[in-house]
Amino acid sequence: MAYIKKGSLIISCQAVEGEPLYGYNIMHLMAKAAKAGGADGIRCNYVSDINSIKKEVDLPTIGIIKAVYPDSDVYITPTLKEVKALLEETDTEVVALDATLRNRPNGEKLEDLVSYIRKAKPQVEIMADIADLEEAKNADALGFDYIGCTLRSYTAATKGIAIPDYDFIHTLVETVNAKVIAEGGIWEVGQLEKVCGKLLELFDWDADSSDIKFQMATALASQGKQQEALKYCEEWYAQDGEDVTAATALIYARIAVKDFAGAQELVDKYISADGQCTEDNDVVYMAASLLYKVTGNKEAEEKTNQKLREYEQELEKYFS
Repeated sequence: MAYIKKGSLIISCQAVEGEPLYGYNIMHLMAKAAKAGGADGIRCNYVSDINSIKKEVDLPTIGIIKAVYPDSDVYITPTLKEVKALLEETDTEVVALDATLRNRPNGEKLEDLVSYIRKAKPQVEIMADIADLEEAKNADALGFDYIGCTLRSYTAATKGIAIPDYDFIHTLVETVNAKVIAEGGIWEVGQLEKVCGKLLELFDWDADSSDIKFQMATALASQGKQQEALKYCEEWYAQDGEDVTAATALIYARIAVKDFAGAQELVDKYISADGQCTEDNDVVYMAASLLYKVTGNKEAEEKTNQKLREYEQELEKYFS
C-alpha cells in the first residue's frame, strides 16, 4: 500500500543540534499544528521525536535519523545503525535514506540497507533522498517506493542550483516509476502555489488531481488572495460539482470572503442533521466546523465536532 497518497502535503517537523528548537521536546506540537493546517504527512527526525509525533497525530510519518560520520558526507539515515533504530524503536510508516551516489560511512552500501529493510520490516516503505537524475534512476532500480529531490542543491555536484527546481521535478515524474515527492526549497505558500500549478500544467492531472487543486486554493488564500482563491474554487466546482474536495475548497473560499450563506448552502448539500461523518464527507465536516465557529453557532459547531470525534474513534478502533 502507499502510505503517502498522490497530492499529499508533507510538512517537515524536525530540528537538529545547534538549531533554535532542538532539545525542547516540542516537535509533536509542531506536528499537531501542521495537521491543523492541512498536512497529510509528517517528515521527522530522531527516534524520540518520531515517537512523540506518532502519539500526537494520526498521520503517516517519514522517519529519518541525521547522523554525522567523519568519513562521509552522507548524513540522512546513513548506516545500518540508524536504519535498525527506525525499524526497531519506532512505528514510522516510511524510512527515508540518503540515496546519492556518494560513499557511505564505514563503506556501507545503499543496496544493502534497502535489502535489510525489505526483509526486516516489509510493510515499511522506503524513500530515496536524491540530488540528480542518475541517483534517481539508481534508486528506482533498487525499488524505492518514493523518490524525493531532497538533496537537490545540497551536494557538490548540484550546489548553487535554485530550488524548488520545477523542471527537475517534471523530469523525475516522467523518468521514474516510483512516486515522486517534490521536496526541497518550498518555504512559503507562493512556492507551493507554483509547484501545484506547474504539476497541473505539465501533467494535465484533471481527472485525479483534487488534492493538488485543494492545495492550490489553500496557497492562494494563505497569500491573502481570497478573491482569486474564490474564483479558482468556483470554476473548479462548476466543472465537477460532484467532487467533495472541490465543494470543501469552495466552502473555505466562501468563508474567507464572508459569504456564510453560500458556504452553508454547500454544507447542507453534503451533510444533514441526522447524517454521519464518514471517509466520504469528513472534509466537509471539518469545513462546517470552521463555518459554525466563525459565525458563532456554538450548538452546530459542537454537534459537528462530536460527529468528527466519533468518526476518529471509529478509525482508531479499525486501525488498532
